[in-house]
Amino acid sequence: MWKNRTPSLFFLYLLAFALASCSFYSFSAEASDLQLSKDKFMSGQVEEAITGFRLAADQFPESEEAPYWLVRAYLVQNEPDKAEVEARKIYEKNNSSGIALCAMGDVEYRLGHFELASRYYRQAINAAPGFARAYLGLGKILESERMLKSASPCYEKAFSIDPDDPDIMYAWATVLPRSPEERHLWRRYTETALYEEPSTIENTKAWLQRKEEWSEIKLCRLRESPEHSSIKLLHFYMPNRGYNRYGVEVKINGKKKARLLLDTGASGILLKNSLAKSAGVPLSGNYKIKGFGDEGEKDAGTGLAKTIEVGKLVFENYPVHFTSKEALLSEDGVIGTNVFSQFLITLDFTRNTMLLDLLPPPPGIAEDEDYREWDYNWQPGPERRGYAPFRLINTKIVIPAIANDKWDSLFVLDTGAAVNVISFQLADEVNYTKLTNWRLVGVSGKAAKTRKVNQISITIAGVQQVSLNTLAVDLSKHSHSIGTEIGGFVGYPLLQHVALILDYRTATLRLVPDPSRLDK
Repeated sequence: MWKNRTPSLFFLYLLAFALASCSFYSFSAEASDLQLSKDKFMSGQVEEAITGFRLAADQFPESEEAPYWLVRAYLVQNEPDKAEVEARKIYEKNNSSGIALCAMGDVEYRLGHFELASRYYRQAINAAPGFARAYLGLGKILESERMLKSASPCYEKAFSIDPDDPDIMYAWATVLPRSPEERHLWRRYTETALYEEPSTIENTKAWLQRKEEWSEIKLCRLRESPEHSSIKLLHFYMPNRGYNRYGVEVKINGKKKARLLLDTGASGILLKNSLAKSAGVPLSGNYKIKGFGDEGEKDAGTGLAKTIEVGKLVFENYPVHFTSKEALLSEDGVIGTNVFSQFLITLDFTRNTMLLDLLPPPPGIAEDEDYREWDYNWQPGPERRGYAPFRLINTKIVIPAIANDKWDSLFVLDTGAAVNVISFQLADEVNYTKLTNWRLVGVSGKAAKTRKVNQISITIAGVQQVSLNTLAVDLSKHSHSIGTEIGGFVGYPLLQHVALILDYRTATLRLVPDPSRLDK
């Protein structure tokens, strides 16, 4: 009896060992193939990586890691529709999985559904506390809301879990104060995030070099902080080109005056090469810049202006970019409204005036005491009653809008735009005709394809205006660059009707209508 059972037991042991070996082999094969595809993704071979992620996902259908990387790769490739399909596949298999919930959060953020994305990220953290990218996603949501103190530990937690993820490096380096540790992290990012556009990596390297050169200099220092300032707005008007925009006069290094376009859609200061040279701004490095238009990136330099004077305000040690005059229009350059972010900004286009009211320091901080923005959640107080919230994403003011009373979308507030612009997708929902005598020209030259929208009503911050000066263009690259789906850019034709009151610190704004002016 025992003799008969012994071979059976031995056979069972062999069978168990064989099954375990097969299982180990399958696991090893999956891990090996997936790692190879990850390496390709990190090195910038994103198309090949997608093929590998797809094969791994098909070969090992129970695994969630390969499908998540597929979602991530499609988002990097600016294919949010494909990313959504893959995310929903993971979610439908297991809607309580942390990876599946994070994948849905990533997609919803890219599509501009922030509340839904936030919900997915929070559920992902509860379901999988060790999945780093869920903290990264939630941090991005909070940062866009200016809840910086709450965003900071999200990025820190993500970095503690996965310090080798370049996206997490980027987020955590943004939080860190100027230090050798911060610069080291930026260097690691430029060495590992090769899936990003080459110009993004090269610009970051150039910017990092400037940070190291200027590490002992206090940049963008406001010499004095007057509580109230009034600055005259210049009206740039070219009737033969349908060109209407506003700007300010700026003095550079105490000797060279410039007429700069005032632009809520821009960041910092951009000058013409000739102006920067005559003002004595030394060239410290090179960059690539891009904007509206389909003629690609433009070369730009960067340097440090000793002083920038706007009205009574004097900024010291201010970094500026400069480029060829072909990349600009009639002005000498561009100045972003975020230059004045420590003030409550009122742009009264009807009176050609910009009012600046100094924002008070946080509680417990003296007026002349330095503080870090990342140490606070900048929630609007009762003094912002009647203001509408926006999201600050990659320096862009992104605000909810309603087109023709029915289509919800996200618009970028862009005082530098001479016309309103909407995406082709939004234009498909309204009447439009092909443009025959209009063209859209930006920093990146002419837009190859444009359409003229006959009429569209746009409601932003509770104010509705009907616009006759609206173009439809391909905004997919802009959406990808900003990181979320953009339905349009609202510019001069709507903003000329209002006074715009803007608070960067709490990410709130108010539009005060002036019905006496008509859309022209």
